[in-house]
Amino acid sequence: TVVGEIGPLAAPSLLCVSDALGRWIIAHRDDQPSPVAALREVTTRRRFVRFVASERAAGRLQRDDTTMLGYWG
Repeated sequence: TVVGEIGPLAAPSLLCVSDALGRWIIAHRDDQPSPVAALREVTTRRRFVRFVASERAAGRLQRDDTTMLGYWG
């Protein structure tokens, strides 16, 4: 079943995250740059590992499974 199409959008994006990262996004929604903009800069596995370690060390990201799938059109 097709729920929607992204074809008509000029620059479609899709971000899927686990609950820990979802809570981080919501907690930082008013930050500048936005949490989604910050995640868009995470372009490699190595950067993601460093991002998660840094946010956990600072106490901003819960120590739980942390998964992200992003598509930036």
